[in-house]
Amino acid sequence: MNTNTSLQIFYKMMKARLLEEVAVKLKERGLIADELRLSFGQEAVAAAVCALSLNDVIFVPRRNISSLIAANVPSISILSELCGLKEGMCGGKGGLDCAAWSDTNVFGPMASPDSSLMRACGTALSFSLQGLPYCVLCIVGDSAAARGDLYTALNYAALNNLRIVFYVENNGYAGRSRTRDTINVSEISRRTNGFEIPGFTVDGNDTNAVYEAVDQAISFSRQNRKPALIEAMTYRLAGETYEEIQSYRSEEEVNMHAAIDPIEIHTKYMTEAGIGQISDFLSMREAIQEEIDAAVDNVLALIRERIGGGEE
Repeated sequence: MNTNTSLQIFYKMMKARLLEEVAVKLKERGLIADELRLSFGQEAVAAAVCALSLNDVIFVPRRNISSLIAANVPSISILSELCGLKEGMCGGKGGLDCAAWSDTNVFGPMASPDSSLMRACGTALSFSLQGLPYCVLCIVGDSAAARGDLYTALNYAALNNLRIVFYVENNGYAGRSRTRDTINVSEISRRTNGFEIPGFTVDGNDTNAVYEAVDQAISFSRQNRKPALIEAMTYRLAGETYEEIQSYRSEEEVNMHAAIDPIEIHTKYMTEAGIGQISDFLSMREAIQEEIDAAVDNVLALIRERIGGGEE
């Protein structure tokens, strides 16, 4: 990972964190009606997206704000969609469950956690039939790994020699159930053994590990016309939705994992690597906050305009 990539990853991780903090405030003000799925603690997915080339395609999961920011979707488009405004990614009519952004080749998840898997295979097949060397990165949660579509997708991708990498964010919970209570293997990546394709499990909070794994998997898939799967072990600090009461886990458990913050880990790495000093990264954080505050001001202005103009 070079210096520019490290800084880009930091920018996207911090932007996702700050944007979600703003989304919580908008939710508490009653400006977001839809369920809010936060990715606090899972921001290292930015490193996976940064490993892609310009024309590669991304399928994002339902818990997707970090993935969308990593894929360069504008903050105002995300916030507008959350607030139901026509300036949003889906015209304010789909919410982030249907989030898509053609400018950067982003496809949305739809309602089911595993709905992206076969659609991603279809995109990879289209590239293959056209003779295009592009890859597909399909990001799903661990709940999708307990459903049949994952095995269908792995089998189909292997049979058809598709350039696709499945990236499973294992955040410890499938909805409100512990992952270990829904899947009977210690590592989801072992599921690939039956399809004779490579599978790897990495520390999903370590941006270096994530970037190197995805970079190698994409290169392997592109060169060998074969799929691969990466399982990123991370933790969901927020609830299944922001609104829920988290009676299924203790505060002590959450606090323990909160101490393993991917942003802090990446900041420490950059400091030790001589990429910058803490003061540099604090300045970047301030600049990102100003960028997000400007997006919020624009969204609030749009809301006032709708109310004042009588638009529905």
